Amino acid sequence: MANLISSSRAKQAIVQASFSNAENTIIDSLCTAVSALIRSYTRRELLQANHNELVSGIAEDALFLRQYPISTITRVSLVAGDPTVDVGGYRVDSTLGLLLRTSGTWLLGKSNYRVEYQAGYAELPSDLMEASAQWVAALFWQSKDNPAFAPDLPTQAMKKMLAPYRRILT
Repeated sequence: MANLISSSRAKQAIVQASFSNAENTIIDSLCTAVSALIRSYTRRELLQANHNELVSGIAEDALFLRQYPISTITRVSLVAGDPTVDVGGYRVDSTLGLLLRTSGTWLLGKSNYRVEYQAGYAELPSDLMEASAQWVAALFWQSKDNPAFAPDLPTQAMKKMLAPYRRILT
């Protein structure tokens, strides 16, 4: 998976005139680690990608997808039915990652729908980028000051920036 932040953007948050080869290597590694940490914290993939997901119908009008914002829905099919036939009869709330039935409800069942779709940000929002940069900078300076000390990360400021992107588990 691609990093959420580039090393050049992370260096802007570190605010240091120049970087040694060793520091560049550390920053590259931290960008990868922080990208994974933010994906874990938000409980979702944030960059635009294709997804093929099994979803359980809950006999309600909403079907919750794991990834959002939704760019396109390729197909929604019943697992027990023809996988090439879209069930139709829904509209998309792309921002929240919901498929809403236009009439009736989704059939109750465990992993009974297969949803093929594209979701995520083509360009990461600036607050996510800033949270990523701050997290990399905090870990970079921790490695310089006292590698044995583990600061409480993400900080409250970072959590506030990440909060709108954190998927609520259903």
